Amino acid sequence: MHLLGRERDGARACLEFFLRAGAILVPTTPARLSLCRDLMARYADTPMDFADATLVALAEEFAVGRVLTLDRRGFSTYRWRRSTRFTIAP
Repeated sequence: MHLLGRERDGARACLEFFLRAGAILVPTTPARLSLCRDLMARYADTPMDFADATLVALAEEFAVGRVLTLDRRGFSTYRWRRSTRFTIAP
């Protein structure tokens, strides 16, 4: 939504996308939050923010190593399942 903030009706269009099941919003759990905390500590030198940690945690949980991000520097460094590189799109 942050990237769509400058577009007229961008935020509304993004919400509509989710409402039409274009993507799934995954609720957070204490276990995911703990993993995010651990990931942020592991990659403190990069640094990793909470949004990035959430993507890495979900990649590990759902075994998905392809990520859509503009943060090529961070995701070139981050690993899922501790050693697997991400495939970065676009």
